[in-house]
Amino acid sequence: MSLALILLVLLGGADPQAARKIPPEKAVIQFKTPAGDVLFKHEQHAEKYGVACEKCHGTLRNKPEEPPKPCSACHLKTETPKVPSLRDAVHKKCGDCHKEEQTKGKKAPLATQCNGCHVRGS
Repeated sequence: MSLALILLVLLGGADPQAARKIPPEKAVIQFKTPAGDVLFKHEQHAEKYGVACEKCHGTLRNKPEEPPKPCSACHLKTETPKVPSLRDAVHKKCGDCHKEEQTKGKKAPLATQCNGCHVRGS
């Protein structure tokens, strides 16, 4: 094992996730959708709720050293057999997570109620 790697491990720098911070301009993200805007509290999900970056940013599972990509980088408006559309991917990812939290007795908007996330006229 190289000295640099040993120092990296000892100093806690071996986990790219540990050093990752959400940029201030990404702390809250507003998604414009036909069903109404969705205000996603990105920083709150990561820091308050402890959601790991790779839970949503799937590309980090294979390349944790790279910066996270937005959902739209992989999920296009039209789906392919291997990649669901952006709409379907977000609904599944967010909905499944909210259902999990509800079964644990935690408060999360109901995945079956559109207005839990989508707000018209914003």
